[in-house]
Amino acid sequence: MAFSPFQTTITCSVVNQLLVLWLLDF
Repeated sequence: MAFSPFQTTITCSVVNQLLVLWLLDF
């Protein structure tokens, strides 16, 4: 698996959005 800066940025954005939605669910 090759990690490109673009792919890493997208992954971080998706994870951050999931964390925000999860926290807002409380």
